[in-house]
Amino acid sequence: MTGGVQLRASKTDWSNFDETDDYSHGPSGDYADAPRITAYLSGGLAQCNEPR
Repeated sequence: MTGGVQLRASKTDWSNFDETDDYSHGPSGDYADAPRITAYLSGGLAQCNEPR
């Protein structure tokens, strides 16, 4: 990987998302590595483990 990726998403009515059961969501709002996000490269697992 050569650099970080930042993403911002919003709902059409700008209300908050319910992330209480979001496996990928951490407790911090700061930008950081996401060790729970599974990434694939050329069809093979490149980062993390697949969720059970």
